[in-house]
Amino acid sequence: MSSHLELETERKAKENLSRASIYETLTSSGEKDKIKELLRKRLIECGWCDELKEYTKKLVRGKESVEDLTIDGLVSEITPKAREAVPDDIKVEVLQSIRSFIEKNDY
Repeated sequence: MSSHLELETERKAKENLSRASIYETLTSSGEKDKIKELLRKRLIECGWCDELKEYTKKLVRGKESVEDLTIDGLVSEITPKAREAVPDDIKVEVLQSIRSFIEKNDY
């Protein structure tokens, strides 16, 4: 008889395979690019890009010297703000697009 840990490990492995399969189908069908374009368009429309640009400028101006700036450092500081600033309606729209794709492809 399988232990709880073995069953959980097997479930996670199946889930990972399913995710990989969905990702591959999204990519090969061109749907991933369509969803990315939808997201890009909606983020521009709502002012997210401009907001993030201003936030980044303030962040850079707030550094004491150029030596304090690194790409990795900026990315780690900007990423949480960027994710938080995405409007909920856009998140819902993108998730619905993905769910719709999954349903159409019998996953």
